[in-house]
Amino acid sequence: MKFNENLIMLRKKAGLSQEELGYKLNVTRQTISKWELGQTTPEMDKLKEISNLFNVSVDELINESSPNSTIDTNKKSNKKYVKFIIIGVIILLIIAIPIIVKTLIGINDAKNGLTENFSNVIDESKSMSQDIFGLTQNFIGQVNDGFDKSNVSDVFNEIDGFNKNTSTSYFNDELSLYAGTALGLNASTAIEEIIKINQTNNNKIIVKYKDKETADITELRNIKNKIDITKLYDLSFDYDSEGHITTAIITEL
Repeated sequence: MKFNENLIMLRKKAGLSQEELGYKLNVTRQTISKWELGQTTPEMDKLKEISNLFNVSVDELINESSPNSTIDTNKKSNKKYVKFIIIGVIILLIIAIPIIVKTLIGINDAKNGLTENFSNVIDESKSMSQDIFGLTQNFIGQVNDGFDKSNVSDVFNEIDGFNKNTSTSYFNDELSLYAGTALGLNASTAIEEIIKINQTNNNKIIVKYKDKETADITELRNIKNKIDITKLYDLSFDYDSEGHITTAIITEL
């Protein structure tokens, strides 16, 4: 985990806004925003202040092997445990279905003396088990694909924490978390948030995508529909003199 990601995690864990953290460090909120976006890095004296504020060492703050990386590892481990539990349940179903069907057929045969359909039912249960096993493999493949693209998970974690309002904090701070390179889901979600902002704020955010540059709600929805969530996109922002986001630039990689 890089410094800017560590700073975001530590600030949110402490329940501080960018403005509150800037006040404690005697810098502007715009400076905190640039640190968290990875556009600039603080001087050593500020790094020491940050490390003292959050009770971590400077090495932990700037290196990838920070305490927060342990949190990320635990999250991944928990997801793997969930995957194994799902696989175990499905395997049990695969084993149990033929046994249950055979038992029911045996009871039915004992009552009615019917035996000619027994083998057909067992074959159908085996086919059903194979279908379930095939679906399980596809599911595991999709889950693994999701784990390999950790940005997607990060995006959803950030979405869960959003404060859905139209305040200055939401207009600037939360939207800036979408900046960087990620799957199209990240860009698509960012456009959806910009649509909400433009519907309720006087300060409109312009979206630049390919040859299109607009803040119109209908045209923004058209751009969102063109985003392929399986492809990689780079999302960056332009700011005004007060640090407000004015433009979102989406580039397909």
